[in-house]
Amino acid sequence: ALLYEALTHIPLLISTPNQKIRHDIFAPTNAIDVLPTISRLTDGFNPGRKEGVFLPGLGGTEDFERSTFSVEAKQVSSFGPLGTATVSMYKGVHKLIYYTGYEAEDSFELYDLDADSEELEDLYPAQPAIAKKLKEELLDKLSDVNKPYLKKQ
Repeated sequence: ALLYEALTHIPLLISTPNQKIRHDIFAPTNAIDVLPTISRLTDGFNPGRKEGVFLPGLGGTEDFERSTFSVEAKQVSSFGPLGTATVSMYKGVHKLIYYTGYEAEDSFELYDLDADSEELEDLYPAQPAIAKKLKEELLDKLSDVNKPYLKKQ
């Protein structure tokens, strides 16, 4: 149920047709960006998804302040709301991790990945202004994701 960098920071390698030189991108992206990018590049089917954006260097732009998410929720049905889950949100240099639905009380961890890439110092209690802003955004996103499932119940 842990979402630390060693598990979530996964390089994506793409080679386009006729590509001759290497082009490194360091902006945050998500797996949800792959489908719209491939569809655009191949003039393929547009799935009409609102979440994903074109990958930087392949029609999209680098946005270092974009919020991106990782979720671990193996114990939750894919047909219901995220109850027991770990959700991490990246925004700029910060990463907020939220644990919910486990035996212990819901909790948060906050890291500055530029200063602490190994996530050894939890800044959540020491940085209340940053923590509050990121927490509100993460909980709003989680609420939006859960809405369709809560209406069915």
